[in-house]
Amino acid sequence: ATEVDINNLASLQDEWSKGGFHPLGGDDTSGFLRRLVVALSPHGNFIGEKLPQQGSMQPVIGRSPLIFLRQRTQGFALALEKILEDLQNRKEIPSFLSRIVGIDLSEGKSENPEKEYNEFPGGEPEEILFSKPWNKEQLKIAERLENYGAVLVQGPPGTGKTHTIANLIGHLLAQGKSVLVTAHTSKALRVLRDKIVEPLRPLCVSVLDNDLESRKQLEEAVNHIVEQLNHGDAKTFEERAKDLSSQRRQLIKEIQTLQQRLLDAVGSEYRPIVIGGESYDPCEAARLVAKGKGVHDWIPGPVERGEPMPLSIQELVELYQTNAAVTPEEEREMLFGLPSPESLMYPERFAELSGILSHPVNSLGSEFWDDEKKGREIVETLDELAKETKKIGKELLEAEDWELAAVDSGIKGKIYCEPWNNLIRLLGEIEELKANSQELFILHRPRLAENISFEEQERLAVELAEEASRRGSIGGLSLIFRPAWRRFIQNAKVASGQPTKIQHFQALAALAKLSRLRSELILRWDYLVARHGGPELDKQSEEPERAAVQRLGRIQRLLEFSDKRLSPLIEKLKSYGFDWDAFIKQRESESSPFAEFRTLGKVLMEELPEIIESRVSSIRHYWARVEIENLEKVLRDIQKIHKGAIVSRLYSAVKNLDSENYSTAYEMLSDLHRRQTHLKRRKELLTKLEQFAPGWAAAIRARQGVHGKAQLPGDPVEAWRWRQLEEELKMRTSVSVSELQELINRRTEALRQITAELIKCKAWAAQLKRTTLEQQQALMGWLNIMKKLGKGYSKLAPYLRAEAARKLNVAREAVPVWIMPLPRVVEQFDPRTTRFDVVIIDEASQCDSLALTALYLADKVVVVGDHEQVSPEGIGQELERIRDIIVEYLKDIPNAILYDGRRSIYDIARESFGGTIMLVEHFRCVPEIIQFSNHLSYNGSIRPLRESSKVPLKPHVVPYRVQGAIVERKVNKKEAIELASLLVAAAKHPAYENKTFGVISLVGEEQARYIDSLLRRYLSEQEYKSRNILCGTAAQFQGDERDVVFLSLVDASTGTPLPLRETDRFRQRFNVAASRAKDQMWVVYSLDPYNDLKEGDLRRRLIEYALDPEAVTRALVRESGRTQSPFEKEVLNRLITAGYRTHAQWPVGYYVIDLVVEDSENRIAIECDGDRWHPIEKLPEDLARQAVLERLGWRFIRIRGSEFYRDPEGTMKWVFEQLDAHGIKPEGYLPKNNMNDTRGEIVDEVIRTAALLRKEWEEI
Repeated sequence: ATEVDINNLASLQDEWSKGGFHPLGGDDTSGFLRRLVVALSPHGNFIGEKLPQQGSMQPVIGRSPLIFLRQRTQGFALALEKILEDLQNRKEIPSFLSRIVGIDLSEGKSENPEKEYNEFPGGEPEEILFSKPWNKEQLKIAERLENYGAVLVQGPPGTGKTHTIANLIGHLLAQGKSVLVTAHTSKALRVLRDKIVEPLRPLCVSVLDNDLESRKQLEEAVNHIVEQLNHGDAKTFEERAKDLSSQRRQLIKEIQTLQQRLLDAVGSEYRPIVIGGESYDPCEAARLVAKGKGVHDWIPGPVERGEPMPLSIQELVELYQTNAAVTPEEEREMLFGLPSPESLMYPERFAELSGILSHPVNSLGSEFWDDEKKGREIVETLDELAKETKKIGKELLEAEDWELAAVDSGIKGKIYCEPWNNLIRLLGEIEELKANSQELFILHRPRLAENISFEEQERLAVELAEEASRRGSIGGLSLIFRPAWRRFIQNAKVASGQPTKIQHFQALAALAKLSRLRSELILRWDYLVARHGGPELDKQSEEPERAAVQRLGRIQRLLEFSDKRLSPLIEKLKSYGFDWDAFIKQRESESSPFAEFRTLGKVLMEELPEIIESRVSSIRHYWARVEIENLEKVLRDIQKIHKGAIVSRLYSAVKNLDSENYSTAYEMLSDLHRRQTHLKRRKELLTKLEQFAPGWAAAIRARQGVHGKAQLPGDPVEAWRWRQLEEELKMRTSVSVSELQELINRRTEALRQITAELIKCKAWAAQLKRTTLEQQQALMGWLNIMKKLGKGYSKLAPYLRAEAARKLNVAREAVPVWIMPLPRVVEQFDPRTTRFDVVIIDEASQCDSLALTALYLADKVVVVGDHEQVSPEGIGQELERIRDIIVEYLKDIPNAILYDGRRSIYDIARESFGGTIMLVEHFRCVPEIIQFSNHLSYNGSIRPLRESSKVPLKPHVVPYRVQGAIVERKVNKKEAIELASLLVAAAKHPAYENKTFGVISLVGEEQARYIDSLLRRYLSEQEYKSRNILCGTAAQFQGDERDVVFLSLVDASTGTPLPLRETDRFRQRFNVAASRAKDQMWVVYSLDPYNDLKEGDLRRRLIEYALDPEAVTRALVRESGRTQSPFEKEVLNRLITAGYRTHAQWPVGYYVIDLVVEDSENRIAIECDGDRWHPIEKLPEDLARQAVLERLGWRFIRIRGSEFYRDPEGTMKWVFEQLDAHGIKPEGYLPKNNMNDTRGEIVDEVIRTAALLRKEWEEI
């Protein structure tokens, strides 16, 4: 026995795990086996492709590959059993699962109306977090998943299914959801993790094949998750997420604002300009502006846009005429706020006041006045007081002594006034008695008795009147007992003799009383009046009181003289600040009776009026000064803002108290105001004009140039329109579309980065909160078991798988996103305990009904597939047995009869989930390739976005006819050989450097295997691998792609038309096959399409398309060419004239660009905004198209028609500067024929080389 070097073997084992040696590999595999046998023994032998013989004493290794078949994994069966067990206990079944079996749990629930989304940057809702570029279909998927819990997504070939899933994963991670992404095979999932943005990849664990790269990714992801779980902090992530959310909201708002500004800026080229109700197209307006320069541009700006001309033509004529009617000097006087004459002091008043101020103030008696009390209002009162003072003084001087005695009594008070008041009262009583007794005296003429006092007679007469009243008359008996009565009756007389009646006695009583009162009056009068030299009463007169009555009013006034005349005068003087007490104290009176009154009268009549008049003069002088100073201040304030000559002259006159100059200046001002009609009208018109055209009004006011003349400079209507259009166009073009676009692009990129970081923080925060230590440990244990399991060939494999499943059952929640094929899912997850928030099934149209096991794990589900692509084949299934099972077990299941081996989970979801969201943006193939599938299976709904012109391989679809071929056992050898020779020739051509190749047989695997064998024979192993060559059927290619694909139709002519191929199964194959090539598709066929194939046959349709793939494109270009606008043509001509290589109506997949300018290295799009050919209603759609193309790397220059037509030279200069800034040089045009020949030569050279290769192969 030979001793084996363990270290050497360990080294070889490591080489084996890293080398990826294939059993069918070439020299690299043989070299490894040769090193291995030598390591086992120096005498070891590698015998090549032979089977080692038994009995050798030394190790021998030979190569003899075989296919080892064993029973299919029992994972699905076990999973189904667990599901059946769990169904008995599961409390809630998701509505999408119940709908599959015909039970609608959502009945009665209101449906949320789906939102309409645009594809502008920043147009996504705040609650949807996409870390990659998105489209509205992706937004709808996220919304529908949230609202309904189940979404069906149709993903035609190359429409970014993986990109969509990656974006959706990011959104779900931000919500803290657990996600499972699965598919029928690992192939569909292999690139998914790489499509997820880098910050989120560590959150996603891919469990795919057992190759080195898959194991490496798995280990890195799990290690990263465990690292974060050990050292991460949920609170820190949450705080960071909160900050990022705020930044994101702000960014979205900024982008939306910028987008709206961009929409407004571009839209301004389409919105009509309305002036006074009349509408103008912006380009038409620009032409009018250009045409009107130098003719109608005399109205200065700015003007109020959109308004009619503010003045009529007649008003404008009148306004310009005021330039001659009013001198500039006069206008300046008024414009600076010239005061009105009424607001100033009249010249007469000024003369009066200046006269007052010109005389000195008399200070007589000033010491008796309070100087603070000199209000203007007391001047007139003091004048009246002076008059009253003289009057009172005169009365005192002229009064008699008795009158002064009465005054003195009035001054001394009530006691002294009593006699006088009694006198007055007595006179009143006498007069009253006379009036009341007049009738008695007239009728009875009473005469009193003599020698009896008046008082006694009055008493007796009263008694007798009363007696007569009682008894009716006076009897004798009464007189006997009353001698006084008898004596009175005998001596008193009435007209009829002796008094007898009551009336007689009443008359006598009144006369007696009157006589008594008169006697008292005489006594009082003599004492009060006559004693002081006053007139005496006539005692002999029947009415001595007459003289007293005449003086009654005088007496009353004298008694009230002090209270009503003198004291009020003194109080008023005091109230106006006069010190009466001090004044009167200095006046001495004589010692004669009533001398003080004489002295007071003299003071009041002579001295005090002069003092009052002096005070009045002082006050008038003071207020004159105040008025003059106020006028001076007013004029000084006016002069600060008005430098006119009139105000200056008025001010100077006031300052110098020059009434003559003041009057002259005032008259000038009044004259200017009287002539103000023109000025006022001018001001009115200018004010009216200024509201809408301030610049024009200012020019007229300043009389600038033509605006200072008396005639209009031109047609005001045309000039107003010109200025309105010019201002509006200038405003609309003031916003730079290019700058806005650049800002939007920068903000959008920042938004993606922030969103990705935000998703990461939200996801890790949620993950750290819900993951336990047990789950962390289980995750690491599961990883180590998976590493030990390896490819699963050891005897311990079943045990290790079971243990891995147990570990994963615990560790599942430690990983937010699992990516694994369906067989792995049923192996690793227990459906009784495993629930994912969301399960995503990719390439669902290839998954049969066993994929229901994955749906069972989901609370919500997204099914992605395409019923127009290849579905499960159901190979090897017994259809009769299947039908029996259906009848037995699926009695009440909708469409039960369809549950055979060909029924996909996509078909099931399509019947149960409702509306389908179709992805339409195609990124894989150039339009010339994908258009066949587009029209074959999708009614032209796909929007190809890849640009053909950047792909040098031309033509993109190459038809190649094979002559004289036959088919044996599903193999067309001649067609296969020629196809293989074409591929080998292409691999040798420089134009196909680094291109990958694929071969698809449209009939069966036999043709593909035969072609593959040829390629392996005639290509080196290195070349075969580097070209990533795959030969197979359409089903084997589904989910895959290559740069160049060769299609083999296989069928050959039989002399009669072949059976028609038009069924759905064949259409699915042709759809998949014709959509795998990115750059070039060769259609290799051995049929005459018109003789060997019937109308409508899919093979004929494919051949016809290959013969003329540009037919549809030519029609589109032809139609779009008809819509080219004059604006685009003018720009195109200027670009071409400047030497720029320019193309009109440039197709970019589904879209068309107005103009494209290119050089040998760069290319840029030019959009012409503002033509009637582009309606404003289409503007949002146009900008959304730009947003899509910018995602593909296009950059845009937008030219405004309104700007171009106003200034073509300036606009094109800016365009040339933009082109230069983007690195595009005016290189002129390449010769068209040479370019086409060069492109044609590539294919010709490949065909010629292939023919030579076949000759060589025949000789081998």
